[in-house]
Amino acid sequence: MISYWQQSAWFDHTDVAVIGGGIVGLSAAIHLKLSEPALRVSLFERGPIPAGATTRNAGFACFGSISELADDLTRHPAPEVWTLARKRLEGLNLLRRLTGDAAIRYEPCGGYEIFHTEEEHGTYAARIPEINQALEAHTGLADTFTVPAETPASFGFRHTAGMVFNRHEGLIHSGFLARALMQKARDLGVELFYGFDAESLQPQENGARVVFRTPGMSLDCKAVLACTNGFSAPFFPDLDLRPARGLVLVTEPVPGLKVKGAFHHNKGYDYFREVDGRILLGGGRNLDPEGETTTEDAASPAIYAYLTALLRDTILPGTEHTVAYTWTGTMGLGTAKDPILREYAPHVFCAVRMGGMGVALGSQTGADAAAMVRNRVL
Repeated sequence: MISYWQQSAWFDHTDVAVIGGGIVGLSAAIHLKLSEPALRVSLFERGPIPAGATTRNAGFACFGSISELADDLTRHPAPEVWTLARKRLEGLNLLRRLTGDAAIRYEPCGGYEIFHTEEEHGTYAARIPEINQALEAHTGLADTFTVPAETPASFGFRHTAGMVFNRHEGLIHSGFLARALMQKARDLGVELFYGFDAESLQPQENGARVVFRTPGMSLDCKAVLACTNGFSAPFFPDLDLRPARGLVLVTEPVPGLKVKGAFHHNKGYDYFREVDGRILLGGGRNLDPEGETTTEDAASPAIYAYLTALLRDTILPGTEHTVAYTWTGTMGLGTAKDPILREYAPHVFCAVRMGGMGVALGSQTGADAAAMVRNRVL
């Protein structure tokens, strides 16, 4: 239940209600206030702290490993692949400008992709000139991928035959990223509400209404923008969008750890990195795509076994280690990889489907969503 005082002070009306407190939602709220400082913008997040993919990802600032880009070229027209790569890069640059590198612990360390066989490594190494040329034409980045002087053995890896290096990749701290965006939003006057779970988004004659799961609680606004990514099905059931669960593990600190930087494996489905002297490892979703099409926060035993075997046999062979943290995050995927920005119903907007690249795409998508709402309603 809600009191008269609470309703009249906070929930009688706002100009724009943003649903979802991750990168997209916070970026959208920030850009709304930057463009129209007088707007009243209220952001609602279902968790007590940001609980979506923003704070449950692996902290990679990347736009695609070489095998992932090559695989995309078999599934999508080449212009779409390179345009999306450019959007990812632009989004990363915008995010860094919004927050500053120090606030998000950005590390321009580059990233490696590891391959198990000489044949596999040779296949992708042979495509480096072609993919570099396309990336330079569309992004301006020169010599993105190279075959590095380092060998897998220099990192202590086993059962690996070669690597490809992406010199433009980086790492962030996902928790500090969310904190930096939250602070910027507060500084601009965005009203942030946590622990508020939206149940429905309803078009009204001259605006929209958000109904929350708290009994008797609703909010009227000129426009509502849902930035709920993989959790969007209850609001937009007919969009080309489905949840995709990803499992992440973090070890206890590993003495003498040789692994430094960012690493990809298996067409981008697996990824690992060093953080605070630990190994963070995630992925394996491709082992059971149907089973991982869920928002349930639970680890698949089969995928957990796959990741721990990868950790034991390839990444830290012969090294004592213990898993200290296990969690899942929910991505938003579809048959296409580009984000969906749409006025779904009058005064009800969505900015969803980050395709597993929310760190790269989220900030620019939020800016584009803010412009869409501002231009069409306000």
